[in-house]
Amino acid sequence: MATPASAAPESPAAVAGTGSPGATGDGGPAAQSTLNAPLGAAAGADGTLYIADTGNRKVRAVAPDGTISTVAGSGEAATQAPTVAAGAKATDVALIAPAAVAVGGDGTVFIADAGAIRVYALAKDGTLTVRADAAGTSSLTRPMGAPTGLAAGSDGTVYVGDQENNRVLAVTPDGKASVAAGNGVVTASAAGGPATEVPVGAPNSLAASGDGDVWISGGLLLRRLRAQRIATVTAPGSGTWATADGAQWPPADQPLNDVEAVGAGKDGPYVFDRKQRAVLRLGPGGTITTVASLTDTRGTIHLAVGPGADGPVYIVDTGGHRVLSVRVTADPGTPPGGTDEAPLWPWLVGGAVLVLLIVLLIVVVARRRA
Repeated sequence: MATPASAAPESPAAVAGTGSPGATGDGGPAAQSTLNAPLGAAAGADGTLYIADTGNRKVRAVAPDGTISTVAGSGEAATQAPTVAAGAKATDVALIAPAAVAVGGDGTVFIADAGAIRVYALAKDGTLTVRADAAGTSSLTRPMGAPTGLAAGSDGTVYVGDQENNRVLAVTPDGKASVAAGNGVVTASAAGGPATEVPVGAPNSLAASGDGDVWISGGLLLRRLRAQRIATVTAPGSGTWATADGAQWPPADQPLNDVEAVGAGKDGPYVFDRKQRAVLRLGPGGTITTVASLTDTRGTIHLAVGPGADGPVYIVDTGGHRVLSVRVTADPGTPPGGTDEAPLWPWLVGGAVLVLLIVLLIVVVARRRA
């Protein structure tokens, strides 16, 4: 990846989780609570942060005043997708492996349960309904596989990272599903083109920005979905980014690589560079800025971005059982002259943890289907 600009990034602050695995703290300060291998987060317009507390089989919410509570999931160790009756209270429903969350414009919280092969919708009144599942997507060439990424569009469409089938699905408010991106192939063969004809390998992280773009992280690459076309994000120079939308692979400029996760805010996308162990901002002027250095983390990282002009950017540290945050500024910084690279071992460890998590999810899905 191109060397980003340096803007004297802040040190991340604790939001939720003490760093030790557990399931305590509801009703008290989130920073004193315990989480268990969280895999995703999303921020609502009112500043509430929703966390996919995967190991605890729950979704938890951190209110603007810092108090944490459980909003979905009974915590029961279920292996089969439950029957969800009309008007079911979300905290009474057993989640198997909540892997991602997203918040719609109307405040609905969407939950991707990779173990149940479902996308749930959590209403403001605390009730839970099924928005999409394998049965509801059976009209597709292949039914939905274990969902591992979510993004909510401004029109109510929910985008689902179907990592098992190497594609992104679009689910409308009435539950109708279609393929939005990806041709089912994992190997990259084009930088861009019609969205359903371009490979989008193993999409593990999605983000929707206010301008309607959907950003897709998968296979350590970053792609942009816009107007039913895919473009690959590239790094044409030191500290800069652009997009390539042609049939050539690899594109003329080096793809932005080592991207493990993506989040999007009012000022554009943010990515986690797993080799540098850093959160980078892709600025509207084509600049790349480091906003957080995560040298004290070793495993998988996921991102979420708050609704404000300064974020914040939420950092889900899966292996550290915690969520951190850092505020950002619009200043892109000054491009540095050096090109020092981070050591390789954190990158290898992070990759191993990611592979382990994927294997565990696949095992859960296989047991459910047995």
